[in-house]
Amino acid sequence: MPAPRILSGFYAFYFLFIYSYLRTYKTINLKILNISILLIIFLNLFNFNYLERVSSSIFINDITFKENDLSIKILSKKCILENNDFSEIQKRNFYFNYLNICKKKYDLSEFLKFYRS
Repeated sequence: MPAPRILSGFYAFYFLFIYSYLRTYKTINLKILNISILLIIFLNLFNFNYLERVSSSIFINDITFKENDLSIKILSKKCILENNDFSEIQKRNFYFNYLNICKKKYDLSEFLKFYRS
């Protein structure tokens, strides 16, 4: 389950490539290009809803929230940080749900001890 941020490098590459191409060959007015690019970025930034975009995707069946449901179920019974043969993604999800549900503060040494268990 890779994070969506891994795709930002591809977008940045194509964005910079197209921008440098248009700037080099001066096929468009640069002021108009700069303003339109900033406008597009700000509109996308303020209107971005990742869950909505994923829910409307054909790949939604591949994404499950059972790790989250399991960790919430365990933590609602008792707020103890213990590893129940979790996978890597489940460990991360369990720990951050532990912080939120049990109202704990983040502690790197506690996280590493749990994560390596």
